[in-house]
Amino acid sequence: MAAMLVLNGLIIVNVSTWLFNILQAQGLILFAAVALGALIGPVQVRVRVLEMAGLGRHHPIWTLAFSTFAIAAGILLLAADYGVAGVALVLYGGATACSRLRGALFCSPSSARIAIPLSWGASHDRRSLLRRSLLSLEHES
Repeated sequence: MAAMLVLNGLIIVNVSTWLFNILQAQGLILFAAVALGALIGPVQVRVRVLEMAGLGRHHPIWTLAFSTFAIAAGILLLAADYGVAGVALVLYGGATACSRLRGALFCSPSSARIAIPLSWGASHDRRSLLRRSLLSLEHES
């Protein structure tokens, strides 16, 4: 699971960084590449709204798995250069929105045994860390 998180993040960063160069290498002019890249933002918003409409019914692990496979499908379509760059970027954009939701992965009850060791160091008193985290939650709301 940790490897999937890291790989997912690395792919998102690299594709997002080189997206316009990839599109231009496929023969698109800069204006068309930017226009296609502009599809990503609205798709991300729609996916986040759909996720919120689900009212938390989707487990974070399933969201992460969907995100990883949708990013892979979008990148493969983009790399195949079938002329469906718009579809590839819609898949990629929607998946990157889902991957941002993966932050909830470590808050889910089934992953408590993962979240606790990551957030609590051996040199810290667990009660004081728990107290600080609860106080920070009270200040945020």
